[in-house]
Parts: sequence; C-alpha cells; structure tokens
Amino acid sequence: MVLRLNKRQSYIRVADERLPSVGNFKKNWGKFAYLAVSAFIIVAAASYLVIGFLYIEGTGQVIFDKLYIQHTKDIRLLKINVKEGDKVKKGDMLFTYREESDAVVRNTGSSSGDLEREMLKSEQGLRIKDLEISDLRERRKLLKDRHEKLKKEVALEAYLPDKLMPLEEDIMDINSSVKKAEEEAVAIKAYMASLKGLAFSRNGAVPVGNSGEMGFVAMEDGVVTRIYLSNHEVAMRGDTIMEIYKPEEISIKAFFPQEHINRLRAGLDVSIIFPEGTKSNGTIARYYFATQPLPPEFQKRFEPVTRNIAVDIVPTTQEDALMWKSFYKISVKVHVKRY
Repeated sequence: MVLRLNKRQSYIRVADERLPSVGNFKKNWGKFAYLAVSAFIIVAAASYLVIGFLYIEGTGQVIFDKLYIQHTKDIRLLKINVKEGDKVKKGDMLFTYREESDAVVRNTGSSSGDLEREMLKSEQGLRIKDLEISDLRERRKLLKDRHEKLKKEVALEAYLPDKLMPLEEDIMDINSSVKKAEEEAVAIKAYMASLKGLAFSRNGAVPVGNSGEMGFVAMEDGVVTRIYLSNHEVAMRGDTIMEIYKPEEISIKAFFPQEHINRLRAGLDVSIIFPEGTKSNGTIARYYFATQPLPPEFQKRFEPVTRNIAVDIVPTTQEDALMWKSFYKISVKVHVKRY
C-alpha cells in the first residue's frame, strides 16, 4: 500500500510594521526647516514692502537738552564738588574758583551791560527775520496759487505752456529766499543760546568767604554728564567746564534720506519704534532745511559720509516722555506716514 501525503506549504504571516528610519526623520526635519525659512522670508519681504509703501523710515537717537557750564572770565578752578553721573538740584555748589589776574592770563570778560545789549540786539534781529520769513511764505503761496490757476488755463488751451515758465522760475527763486532766511533764523537762535549760556554763567556765581574765592551754583536741575577740567586747572573765558543734561527736556534727533524732503514738516506726527519692539508717539518740532552729515554711529564704515535731512522730535504726551528716558542715547526707528 502506498500512502500519499499532501504537502501543504505553511506560511508565517508577519505584519508589515516598518519603523521609520533615521534618514526619513532627517528628510522631514529638512522639509520643515525649509518651509519655516521660506515662510519667514515671505513674511519679512511682505512687511518690508507694506512698511515701505505706507511709511518713510528714518533713524534717530534719544537725547537730553544740554547745558554747557562756562564762565565769562578766565578763572582757576579750586575744587570741583561734583562728579560725572551726579544729579544736581538748583542751588547746589558745582565748583569753587578764583578769577585769574592779568599777570597770569588775559582777562577778557565782557560787562553785564554789553551782554544784555547783545541779547536785545539778537532778539530784535530774530523778530525782523521772522517777519521776513512770514512775508516770503505769503508771497510764495500767492505765486503757487497763480501757477495752479494758469496750469488749468493752459490745459484748456487758453494759453501756451511757455506762459508757465516765468512763474516756475519765480517760485524757485522765492523757495531759495525762504530757505536762506530760515537758515539765518536758526543761526540767530544758536547765537542767542550761547549768549544765554554766558548770562547763566554770570548769574551762577556767588561769593565764598572774603579771600576772593567764588562758588558756582547750579541754576537748574539736571545730571552732570561730563567734566572737562580738574582741580587747580585754568578755564579760559568761554571754555566748557562741564555739561549738565536736563532729562525733563528730552527729544529725538532723527535723520531721513534726502528724497523725502517734501514729506517732512514741523507739526507732523510720527511713530517711534524702540529696539526691543516698544512703540511710542512723537511730533516733529523742528525741521532743518540744511542737510547734515549722519552721526558716526549711524554711518556705515568704509563708505563716504552721507548728508541727510535732520528733524527734532518731541514726545506727544507725558507718558511718551517717561518712556523715552530709559532709552537715552539708544538708536530708534522713526516712521512717518506717506498718506
């Protein structure tokens, strides 16, 4: 008898449970990093385009108003009673000194009457210059109105286009006159500020004892930021002995590229962006018609010095002023709306 055995193949079923390889992980992370970087570039480019379309951007620095301590005569410092960083109150003794005789240094102090007359003369000159600027601006407005009216008549073919040229030349001339007069007014104000500093120096002196020793007291509150001389040194007339900053008189000195000259004016509201992202508000208080070189900290190395439009910005509110104080000498971004 022959026995036949049916041989059946047996199977072992194994679930297809493949673990992801390290290579797949790296590939996925690479894709994720690529997408993240791409998204960041897209967002950054979109933000740049939006900001560039809606705003013009300048660079500024938070500063305090400076008071330069000088004297109207040649003096020898006896003892400096403060050091850099000290807060001083009105009436605090800053230093003691003695006036130097002709045998030591030439005394060139001007009299109180001369100083007052010079200040009065400067004030009168500034008033006259302000009237001149006002008159020039009014004449410029009339010329521009006439120019606009003539443009419409030229568009209606009532006149030939060459009729516009004389008016345009007159407007260019008066623009130059306005700019020159405004620069002269700024120079007069700077001169008056220096005279005020000399008057301040005279008023800050008080006698100490009977030996000819004098004391110099602070006439305003502030912070001593720099001292230029030491005890027993001679300070010549007009030399700056020390600087005092007045934190209550805070502002931002900002610089804009020259192509934005027609978008800037006094009284314009601006947005301030501090380095860590904090935002604040300000108002352009002063506009300088003459361009100024960028400060060294804003200037790129190994590039020619560029000249920009400069403006002074003041805080819009007291809260803004308090915020600015903690950013002294810090660079900030300034945005001005285009529309």
